Amino acid sequence: MKKIFIIDAHWNNRGDEAAIRAMIDELKILFPDVEINIEILFNEKLYQFPYEDKKINALKYKFPRKSTLLDYFIIYISNGKLAFSKEGKEFINILKQSDLVIHAPGGPSIGEIYKKAEIEYLLRLLLVKRQKKDLAFYAPSMGPFGKGKFTNYFRRKILNYAKLLCVREPISKGYLEKLNLKNDIKVTLDSAFQHEISNDENFNILNKDTELKKFLTSNKKIIGITITDLAWNPKYQSNTKLRDNINETFKKFINEVTNSGYSIIFIPQLFGESNDLNYMKSFANDKCFVLSDKYDCYFQQFIISKLYAVVGMRYHSNIFSAKMCTPFVSVAYEQKMTGFMNKINLNEYCLDIKELSYDNLKKYFEKLEENYIQYKKELENLHEQLRKESYQTTEYIKEILKNKDK
Repeated sequence: MKKIFIIDAHWNNRGDEAAIRAMIDELKILFPDVEINIEILFNEKLYQFPYEDKKINALKYKFPRKSTLLDYFIIYISNGKLAFSKEGKEFINILKQSDLVIHAPGGPSIGEIYKKAEIEYLLRLLLVKRQKKDLAFYAPSMGPFGKGKFTNYFRRKILNYAKLLCVREPISKGYLEKLNLKNDIKVTLDSAFQHEISNDENFNILNKDTELKKFLTSNKKIIGITITDLAWNPKYQSNTKLRDNINETFKKFINEVTNSGYSIIFIPQLFGESNDLNYMKSFANDKCFVLSDKYDCYFQQFIISKLYAVVGMRYHSNIFSAKMCTPFVSVAYEQKMTGFMNKINLNEYCLDIKELSYDNLKKYFEKLEENYIQYKKELENLHEQLRKESYQTTEYIKEILKNKDK
């Protein structure tokens, strides 16, 4: 029986959920008896975790954190022979028993954007190296990287150690190449693409929601929208001018498209502690519907497949659109979106956050309308390629685990 330890995972948003669940669900198909422990970095409570299988266990803490830093260094120095905190004991015991450790798919947690939090990730990864456990980076984004010699020393130490160093778009690979690593850098795609959803299961869910079903059947052209004020993003959190521009731009755009015959469904991406449902509601008029935040990433993908188009600020709402062959306009605030759109040659539908305005958003959406049939056909033609490229990360994991049996 294979034992996998997934660390550095985020959860309470539909994007991280989609990437993690697709990875776990495909690994379970390959290795039906696999035992997976997953360290999810949440503060108070884990919401809507879908696995009741006892072989898939979510840890109820993050290690290390401020209160367990001393124990971390005791564990590190003693090479796991000494541990005093409950969290430290559980973490090191799981780590020792694991055949493979996976750095979860997600945003650029290794790099300058989230530098204040990066030290926690680096410490966890250094402990993996200290225990000489096989390590794989399962197609996250990474970078950019600054010129700090101290931080870059530890980044290189960890990244060169990994059995698999795989990212989900070429821009992250470009950042990694500037670190002059010895390790081979592979590029696949976002994990969410690889796992096909069940139409039958999701139809049954939809049939139980009479209001949502009525909205979908009563309106011919529906646009899915996701918006974020970026107040959570370290790069933009103090930029109140940008926040005001986002609000003004989308309010004007929503009024314009609903007056011209479209209906809108807002698709919340956060659930649990940081909920964006009420934020989405603040943009809604009488031609809008706000999807419940209880619906998971697979149901969201199913709903997006029924829409005319999507206008998305949130990265994974656009990934869901590409996966379900629904034309979309993306508003990019990090390299993960720009890199993906460049990779699939659809950057003409990617609006940089620095260029966001009502006129520009309208122009990009009008381009989508003008080229709608061609755009949709391009996505349909890309569908199998995207699934295969995404699944390649799982193939790499399969090879690592198979080689351990030799």
